[in-house]
Amino acid sequence: MRVGRLISCFCGSLLSIAVVLSNAAVSAGEEAPGGYASAVNPLEIAPLPEVSEVSIEEEAAVEFEGALDSEKEQEIFSFTSKRSGAYNFSISTKDSDQSVYMYIQDPSGEELAATSGSSHTENKTVLLDVEKTYTILVKKEDGGAAEFKVTVLSQKPVADISDNRIVKDQIVFSKQCNYYTYTPETSGSHSLILLPSSSSLFGVYVWDEKKELVFQRENDFGILPVEISLEAGKAYMISITTALYPYEELGAYSFQVGPAKPRVDISGYTSVQDKFDYRGQKNTYSFTAPCDGTYEFTCDPEYKYLYHMYTEDEHEMILQCTNLAEESNTVCNLEEGKQYYLEINQSDDMGDYKINISYPENAQSYLDEFARSGRAAYIAQLESENEALMQENELIRKQNQRLLDIIDQFGIVVQEELLDETGEVTK
Repeated sequence: MRVGRLISCFCGSLLSIAVVLSNAAVSAGEEAPGGYASAVNPLEIAPLPEVSEVSIEEEAAVEFEGALDSEKEQEIFSFTSKRSGAYNFSISTKDSDQSVYMYIQDPSGEELAATSGSSHTENKTVLLDVEKTYTILVKKEDGGAAEFKVTVLSQKPVADISDNRIVKDQIVFSKQCNYYTYTPETSGSHSLILLPSSSSLFGVYVWDEKKELVFQRENDFGILPVEISLEAGKAYMISITTALYPYEELGAYSFQVGPAKPRVDISGYTSVQDKFDYRGQKNTYSFTAPCDGTYEFTCDPEYKYLYHMYTEDEHEMILQCTNLAEESNTVCNLEEGKQYYLEINQSDDMGDYKINISYPENAQSYLDEFARSGRAAYIAQLESENEALMQENELIRKQNQRLLDIIDQFGIVVQEELLDETGEVTK
């Protein structure tokens, strides 16, 4: 009997769910609160999906220590490379007035690099092949004894950043090159953002699966936002290195790649709510003027972001507003039926912003009709959701009926048994 009660309670819960869904379905058919507002057409643009972040560390340095004197004028060490790429060999002496020579030789004994031995610390970056054993030969300069240490920094392995599109990495020696693979899930324009922590000059290169160079940018500094067209499912190789100049500063950087935010048509809207998700982001919009006249485009917070408006060919700039100029222009004359492009660039701050658009008076009827069409689309969406809820409601009703049939059958069996005062079944 208790089993029958449990089933009955479970069935009651399902019936309650059905009532809630039924009420939701009725509500979905109602009009939007307040109806449409004449000539007030807001648009809220969804932000980019969040992406994960990864920090890539350098591999542990390999060190060799030794001492030279009158009895030992040279020492020899062996180093085996883990992978192909750039390796940095540095040698330093214990005292600044000591000097030694360092020679790096390939497996055949050919010299690849050598230090001058004239300074306290010397560095050499050499390209090595995978899993080859190289010789490090250290000789003392004419004169007294010297204690030294050789440090080898290795080429890092290729990092797959397909799932970790924000990467924190660093370059710790001259001519170091870091490699990444990226396989996009979607085809089209992808943003590539490089944010150095210093004023270092960087080079960025992208190769496709055929090892053909599809993008390169050399000797750039500061924020590097670019857009590249990539194909879904194909693996691309990205490399980041410093400029070839030996005096360039080295350091950390953050690096991001992912689908670019698509261009949005904001024609007919009087306000557009959007967001910057990362430094260096650029959001673009298209706008078709419904009539000839004077339009005003402002950004809230005022002058917080840099924005420009271009004509249909995207070359002639007709509006410019910055947070640097006191006399920024926000008003422009547009032609009916002509398409324009608005570009908002992230400056210092992240987060939300709103674009306000003022139309000429003769656009009033167009704005009213646009608002009505938007309300009609909203109601159509609610009706579609209502149909889905009704179908789900019918499915729950059928499940309830099946459970009721089971309870009726179970109840016939229970009636043949007797219950004692404690509620236990007895024969």
